[in-house]
Amino acid sequence: RLSIFHHQRTKAKLKGCRTGTVAYAVKKPTTFIMGDYDWVYTSRDNTLWQTSKTIYDPCPPGWKVPAGGDSGVWSKAVGRGSKFTYNWNSSGYGMNFSGKFGSASTIWYPAAGFLYPGEGSLYCVGRSGYWWSCTPHDSSACLLYLGSDGNVYPWGYDYRAGGQSVRCLQE
Repeated sequence: RLSIFHHQRTKAKLKGCRTGTVAYAVKKPTTFIMGDYDWVYTSRDNTLWQTSKTIYDPCPPGWKVPAGGDSGVWSKAVGRGSKFTYNWNSSGYGMNFSGKFGSASTIWYPAAGFLYPGEGSLYCVGRSGYWWSCTPHDSSACLLYLGSDGNVYPWGYDYRAGGQSVRCLQE
């Protein structure tokens, strides 16, 4: 079962490699750390989010960031790439994945857009959606991408400096 978990984040243009560290992020969990490719400036760390819950996983107890990529929860549910009908509800555009990602009558994924990594500005709100997985992909991480044309890519990936949404999976 999937559920939405949102963090309100402030953006701050941070300078120097001392701010893009795990220690800094733990002390300032609502600050969006801007960077070009990865928010961790000192070295890439693929162990922060794992298929089993870690202390760095942003999801509440009993929930975790889902696995992604070809063998992740989204790929298993819909295949490598699928096309769905783009919907509108009272909260805006998105897709109802009921019957694909669970049996609830509504499993809504909003077209929430993302925070652009280099400046922390919102992009694509109402047009597309992006959700992080815990699965690394080279110098980036796997994610679910929902395009405004109705295409769903459960095996997408992007640089970790971007502010994509997190959709927590019940453990």
